[in-house]
Amino acid sequence: MLVLALGACSEAGRPAGGSAPRAAPPPAGSGLGSIEARIFASVNAYRASAGLSAYRYDDRVASLARAHSQAMARGAVSMGHDGMRSRLSAVQGMMSVRNLAENVARKRAGSRDVASAVVADWVGSAVHRRNLRGPHQVTGVGVARAGDGTLYVTELYVQLR
Repeated sequence: MLVLALGACSEAGRPAGGSAPRAAPPPAGSGLGSIEARIFASVNAYRASAGLSAYRYDDRVASLARAHSQAMARGAVSMGHDGMRSRLSAVQGMMSVRNLAENVARKRAGSRDVASAVVADWVGSAVHRRNLRGPHQVTGVGVARAGDGTLYVTELYVQLR
């Protein structure tokens, strides 16, 4: 049984300084890092199929996404976009931001290919697809597992100034 909960959000940013994102994907492997890498690759494959440029991966942005997924997995915040403004502020401290968008998902334990299911559902939802196709250049993906095995996914999308 596939049960997936989705959410999407966007926040405009103010100018801020910071270093440029690293143009490298997350490390592949097994476990949650492998799911993050597959989501990143699947989103970029979707963008390529739509004639859009690939996102650049930023470890710092991924750390923020992962922290939000961990907070959802612990039940510290509800499934959704709680704390989006604080993530925007944190990204503004890293780079010059025009806009920050976010897709989240919750995937129940037992599914075989979480990455494909999450990205397919985002593509199938107009609001999530808008974030996937947005004018953003930088992304970071974070996945966390709750005690019951449920996976929480956050992908942040950064539009630079």
